[in-house]
Amino acid sequence: MSRTTFCLLLLLSAATCVFSQTQASNVPTRTVSAVVLLREAKVPDFRALLPVLRKDWNLQIDSFSLTDKKLTAYSGGLSIVLQYVSYPVAAAEIAAVLEGAWLWGTAREEVPRHQAQLTIAVLGKGQTPLNTYQTYTRVAAAVLENTRAYGIYLPRHYLLLPRGFFLEAARQMEQDELPLYCWIYFGMFQLDGLSCAYTYGLDDFGMLDLEIVRTPRSLAEAHAILYDAVRDALKTGKPWQEGAILESLDGERFRLRRVRSPYIENREMLQLQKL
Repeated sequence: MSRTTFCLLLLLSAATCVFSQTQASNVPTRTVSAVVLLREAKVPDFRALLPVLRKDWNLQIDSFSLTDKKLTAYSGGLSIVLQYVSYPVAAAEIAAVLEGAWLWGTAREEVPRHQAQLTIAVLGKGQTPLNTYQTYTRVAAAVLENTRAYGIYLPRHYLLLPRGFFLEAARQMEQDELPLYCWIYFGMFQLDGLSCAYTYGLDDFGMLDLEIVRTPRSLAEAHAILYDAVRDALKTGKPWQEGAILESLDGERFRLRRVRSPYIENREMLQLQKL
């Protein structure tokens, strides 16, 4: 277990303990956790962050507590915990994630330079996944705007995103757009001239991940089919299920079949099989 993962587990454990004191134990807890990659080993000004959360990102802060390296806040039934960690994410952990960071062109140069972390945990009982993730996105954007940071890392989804990209995607929520790239990893690769594409992280939204295997379509086309399918499921609140028929924008039809992925280890997916 990496030190980053261990710190996140400690943070989540502490946050869950605090949260459970005021919430019913039989209601499921939604959790999102991430790591902001700081350019310097300097504790952020948590007190200055509070008005930014309220005014710039429209978060209701019902109450909060502060220590030298930690901010805990409560917002509409959600607990938000920010914790400063004075060392960087382990090099070996970051190296593995860099391989797939296709949305961050300079990640190989910038990410290894980070000097410290700010961990984020957002927890809520009885909250929808969409509400929890939207709140997380606003919190993370506020942190990125008000710290010297390279970007953000979601360990559970193996997702690395640069600061500017994340902030732009977060602002699109004001136009009712979902920042899917900030929440879910979209992977793609080619084998023998055929395209494969998949998602990673949809289990947080109550559905299996999607994949297309060995299609003659281009990588961009295969990716677009999955992106549109995910956006539709999250916007309508109707997760895709095995046996459902999915139709792409150009009229191609697929049946969703639950299978063990041939490429993602120990992972069951909803595979798009052309009709």
